[in-house]
Amino acid sequence: DSATAILKNCGDGICVDVVSRDEYRRPVWIKCVSRATGSANAHDLVDSARVWLSLAKQYPEQGLVPCICYRFFAGLEPSLAARLRNMGLDVAEGTKPPQTEPPSHMKRLNLDTSTLVALVSNLSHGHLDWQF
Repeated sequence: DSATAILKNCGDGICVDVVSRDEYRRPVWIKCVSRATGSANAHDLVDSARVWLSLAKQYPEQGLVPCICYRFFAGLEPSLAARLRNMGLDVAEGTKPPQTEPPSHMKRLNLDTSTLVALVSNLSHGHLDWQF
């Protein structure tokens, strides 16, 4: 399943406009907003951002949590931009590429039993030219 398919199937009614990868191969979900962001819909955008961030954590791709980007094409209030950035979103006006950072080191590695047996076998039989 692609991220777009996963999000379309969620009961939250969220649909990603663009699914991409950054230079570090981290998934990037981009929401394009073409309407003006007045104070009336600022609350809706913040709620939407919370849902997107939550879904990104629930649906990592290849072990990486997607970066969430909001792109505004009809202006953006500075206070709303700051609020969204503080939540963890990449926010900009126009077509500016996502500003992502290298992914942090993996915190855990899940190895099944057969993988561990193969690793121990290779280490103990000298296939790696290691000496013990």
